[in-house]
This record gives sequence, structure tokens and C-alpha cells, in this order.
Amino acid sequence: MKMTKKIFLAAIAVAAFAFTGCDALMGKLGEGTTTGFKWNKKMTVDGTDKKLYDESGVAQHAYRRFIKETKANETVTNISTDIVIDTEKSDYHTDDAVKGGGNAVVGLAFDFHTSTDKSKYDFILVGFAPETKKFYIERYFDVASVKASTAADAMADDAEDLGSIGFDSSDSSMGPYYNFEKDSNGILQITNKKDTDVPSTYSDWYDLPANALVIDETAKTATVNVEVKQDTAGLYEIYIGGTKVAEYNGEVKIADDAKKNPGFAQGGVAVYANTPVGKTFDADKKVGSGTKVVVNYKSDKSKTNGLFEEDAE
Repeated sequence: MKMTKKIFLAAIAVAAFAFTGCDALMGKLGEGTTTGFKWNKKMTVDGTDKKLYDESGVAQHAYRRFIKETKANETVTNISTDIVIDTEKSDYHTDDAVKGGGNAVVGLAFDFHTSTDKSKYDFILVGFAPETKKFYIERYFDVASVKASTAADAMADDAEDLGSIGFDSSDSSMGPYYNFEKDSNGILQITNKKDTDVPSTYSDWYDLPANALVIDETAKTATVNVEVKQDTAGLYEIYIGGTKVAEYNGEVKIADDAKKNPGFAQGGVAVYANTPVGKTFDADKKVGSGTKVVVNYKSDKSKTNGLFEEDAE
């Protein structure tokens, strides 16, 4: 009986590591959730959460950000994703923001790379604000992960989702980043580096291409398609709503002697949201006056390569 008990306890310990230790290696969970399966991920990020306020109802942060890898594979060369906002369950604008314009941002990160010690992340972020119909592109580097608050938090997410970073803060960005600005042909190209204490301004934002944001009143959705592809190996081309908006020369290339896609740039992909927090907390309803987003990411298999093990060989 004693030996059986020891084996049983050892099995529990191994299972606990499988749920928490693996996430710890790949990146820590933040304050957001993802559910679903490979080609359809649902993300919820809530800037109205009571955890964002102290006992007196005073907001402790201006923003709730969440970024999470879709899969541990960092081998994506091309991807096309419909970012579908549930407009009935989302509230992506507040007039009572602690800081800034009060507009929630959702987006897709690509060229995502994890440091050797699993503590820092580099990626390109394509974000858009459905309220203003504007978007930006930023190249982040050395973004630090944060620790899951409890083991239960780490276990709460589905096992396929391995890398994530969450931020409740009043910082204007997740860290240092490079801007993208238009060249003479109107295509966004990477430009200057900005410091973390310099907030983004609307000079960094651009109007979404015409008809890129598709509103469906019946289905109660707002959808934007983001596609990243490489017609020339190594050169990412970014499309929003079918219109080319940017280029970026990827830094991590597939070896020239590889069996598949030699010379192509590759990296991971991640879902993203930034939900501004509101100044006011309703003690009766136990919610704040900030923003919340519920979003589905629906990837097109025919236009995606390297996202999962079966197509990364």
C-alpha cells in the first residue's frame, strides 16, 4: 500500500509539472484567456475586472494587455487570419479611461521569437482599434514575461497554448519598439526606435484600408483580415483587408539547405489585446467602466504554413 501511495503521489507531481512547469518554460500566463482549437482561437481580455481596482474602488492600472502565442512552434512563414470581434460581448471604447483615448486594440503578432532562457520575446505587432478604424505596426524586442499569479491560473488555460505574456500596467507600451512609417510608395517600412517612456501618438496610427473592417449587424461581429506572406523569400508582406500596407525583412531565416522553404523568414504568431481601464468602479455590479474584448482568430489553412507540427516538417 505504501509503495502504491508513493507511485500515486509521484504521478500527481509529474502531472502538476506538465501543467505548470511547461508554461513556466514557454512563458507565463497573463490576465486573459484563450480557448478553442488550432484554426479557431477565442480570446477574452477584460479591462473591467475588479482585480484592477483596490478596496476603495480606485483603479491601479491604466491598461490590461495580453499577448499569447497560438502554438509553441516558431516556424510560421505565412498566415492569413480573420480577427472576428464579438460586438455583443465586447465593449471596445470607454469615455472614462484612466489614461489615453479609451479605445481597445486587438491584433496579431508574428515573427515571434522566444529567447534561449524563455524570459524575453521579440515580435512584430499589427494592432487596430475598431472604434477609430485605425491601425499601427510596431516591432518589439526583449519584452519580458511575467509570472502566473497561481498554479491554478497556469492550469486554467488549454494545454495547447504554451507561451503568453500578460500586463496590467500604466505604461504606454510593452517595451521599446521600432515604428513603421510610409515610404514614397505609401508602404510602411521600419524606422526609428522609441523608448518605453515615450507614449505612442496618432502619428503612428494609420487609417484602415477601405472596407477592411467588415461589420455584420446580424451576426454582431466586426472582422478584419490580416495576412502575412512572402512572395520573395525572407521579405514579409503585410496585408490588411486584402490591401498591402507594409513590408519587413525577417531576421530569422530557414537554412538554405533545408528541405522545405529555404531562405524564408519564420517565427511564431500570437493573439493580442489592450483593454483600457476605466476610472470608475461599480461596487454593486462589481465591474469597472473600462473596456473588454471577446475575439475569435480564424486562420485560413490554404494561406498558412508552419503554424502547427503537421505542416512544419
